[in-house]
Amino acid sequence: MGRSNRLMYRLVVANHRSPRDGKYLEMVGHYNPHRESPDHIRVVEDRIRYWLDRGAKFTEKAKHLVTHAAPGLLAAVKEEKLEKKKLMRSKKESRN
Repeated sequence: MGRSNRLMYRLVVANHRSPRDGKYLEMVGHYNPHRESPDHIRVVEDRIRYWLDRGAKFTEKAKHLVTHAAPGLLAAVKEEKLEKKKLMRSKKESRN
């Protein structure tokens, strides 16, 4: 989106079967490479966390942008997943 020579980018959640520029599920942020202010990358952290919990995966560029905009988000998500795995293992062991 944007105009000629002044492009802006949306960070979206899309189904893997959708075309690249096609329909998407939700817009979770945007990136304006022409601004020098700190808000040139905006992300909605709680919605990104929601989609990651439901199995969404980042593209390389999206992961880089989210890491830059919200550095603690990916670390927190990894910790949550590890804790869930530990909890599941302990439940499994207690059943046996």
